[in-house]
Amino acid sequence: METSSAFAPAAPTTPPGERSTVTRSVFDAWAAHVVVLAPDGRIELVNAAWERFSRDNGGDPATTGPGVDYLATLARAAEADQNAAIALEGIDEVRSGAALEFTLEYPCHGPDRQHWFRLKVRSMPSADNPRLLIVHEDVTDRTRLRHDVRARSLLLDQVDAAVVATDLTGVIELWNHAAERLFGWSAEDAIGQTVSRLIAREDPAGWGFSGHLTGGGSWEGQLTLPRANGSDFPAQVRTAYVHDEQGEATGIVSVCIDLSMQTAIQDQLARSNRELKAITDSIGDGLCVLDGDGRITYVNPRGQRLMRVYVTEALGVRLAAWMDRETFGGTDGLASTDPDHPVETTLFRSDGTEVPVEYVATPMAATNGEAPTGWVVVFRDISERRAREAQLAQRLEQASWLARIREALDHDGFVLYAQPIIEVASGEVVQNELLLRMRDPDDPDAVLSPGLFLPVAEELGLAPAIDRWVLEHGIGLAATGMPVQINLSATSLNDPGLPNLVETYLTATGADPALVMFEITETALIHSTKNATRFAHHIHELGCKLALDDFGTGYGGFTYLKQLPIDELKIDIEFVRDATTNPASRHVIDAVVSLARAFGLRTVGEGVEDEATLALLEELNVDLAQGYHLGRPGPIDTTRPSEAREGSR
Repeated sequence: METSSAFAPAAPTTPPGERSTVTRSVFDAWAAHVVVLAPDGRIELVNAAWERFSRDNGGDPATTGPGVDYLATLARAAEADQNAAIALEGIDEVRSGAALEFTLEYPCHGPDRQHWFRLKVRSMPSADNPRLLIVHEDVTDRTRLRHDVRARSLLLDQVDAAVVATDLTGVIELWNHAAERLFGWSAEDAIGQTVSRLIAREDPAGWGFSGHLTGGGSWEGQLTLPRANGSDFPAQVRTAYVHDEQGEATGIVSVCIDLSMQTAIQDQLARSNRELKAITDSIGDGLCVLDGDGRITYVNPRGQRLMRVYVTEALGVRLAAWMDRETFGGTDGLASTDPDHPVETTLFRSDGTEVPVEYVATPMAATNGEAPTGWVVVFRDISERRAREAQLAQRLEQASWLARIREALDHDGFVLYAQPIIEVASGEVVQNELLLRMRDPDDPDAVLSPGLFLPVAEELGLAPAIDRWVLEHGIGLAATGMPVQINLSATSLNDPGLPNLVETYLTATGADPALVMFEITETALIHSTKNATRFAHHIHELGCKLALDDFGTGYGGFTYLKQLPIDELKIDIEFVRDATTNPASRHVIDAVVSLARAFGLRTVGEGVEDEATLALLEELNVDLAQGYHLGRPGPIDTTRPSEAREGSR
């Protein structure tokens, strides 16, 4: 509503007729803007405050001075101003006797500052000449206080602290959501009631602090307060005056905490000198208060720990600087979120680490439909939840692989590939390392790598069943005259019945044991030295051979040379791969060859990827070699010895 509306005076006037000095002094001493209307709706009298406001705002005496039809002016304004229409309707109710009085708060903004007024209309009964008393009271400071407290109460809503604001007479003006939950009365029921009537029934003067809340101070204590359902509860109440820009008390703000339900908050208040800040400090989630630009004005201790930042480093900095821009607010800035559906994002801590978080952003509402004046952002670390989700996903994947592995075991779903091992000196294929693959149930022309299913099989205890399948089929290939090299898992080596199973398959197939070589790793030996040693000696007695894989990477390999009947040492691929460029790798290979010769063993170089590496192995007197340069793994029925190496010598 503009300054020149029908509510406010427009020009200084002098009331007609004679008035006594005493009456005039009392009338002019009234701080509010007051006008007296005659029964016909015309202005009869205005006070000095009305005149000053009119003069300061450049009003026209012809529109609001004595003799002017105030109601007609108000009716014209009502055509474009909804508040004027409401006021006109209320005045008519008082004039007709339908209501004793009428009250309306409305904005009346001038060019330099915003004002809010409270319009009060009351009948002045008289036997011969009834009049209306219209009072315009400046409630700007009170309204601003209410807006400010409303914005601040949004923060306290997060921790269930009830905020109640009253004027100096105890009339409730603000009743936040937490107060509704705590006391049971809605804001609609509470606002306009007095504190003494609604919740401070023990003390008609108010909260019980009438003797303490003086001199602009504050008061804190414990009271027994009632709920709407008739029950009582112990409460911690902290209350203080609120002052305007001139230092005058304009209202009272109180915070109430249910001590029967919020002992944790009570402890926080005691440790923090019972300051209101302790409420937000006590919550378990990170909490930031942002201004309208998204800059941090407050961050609670939990938030500081999550962000790994001191509060002094965070104040004034946009919270978005710590968050993943794509998922925190997006490119259009922070937006309100549904508390029941937090948004997940990534928090980039000040020390460079990252942590997944979920957050809820609540705007602090502004007046007149403007953009939010700030935000309350609550966020929490969801690392543990993400870990549980990942673990669940892993278990689901394991369950899927478990079904696939069992299906493959029951319905011949595995297939053996072979990679040739050649004699370096002659270039002839002398062995074939058997490598396991699984047929892809979704694609009959494809196979799955063992890295996809063997780790799951090991973890779920299916490795021995797979090893038995490989053992049976591998020895079956040896029975056809094919020299094979079979890998066994550590779990199978720990089975004391494995040697007898090998003997059973050899007997059943009639395979030549000399064509069967078992390959075990140092890791498998460490896993069960006793059973692995027994297995090695047993299969050696049967006539099978034994290769020690990945030799050169562990510390126990030399000991096993003395304890086990080993035939071949397979030099670890890490030494072979860079032997042509790394002198240290060449020295290791040379040392392994010398050691093997001393024990009467042959050596195998794994991972031969080019001709230069093969030539170097020949120079270093390595006996056997395998790798992609010599032959890639392939299905048994398509592997041909003549294809293993081009230009064999």
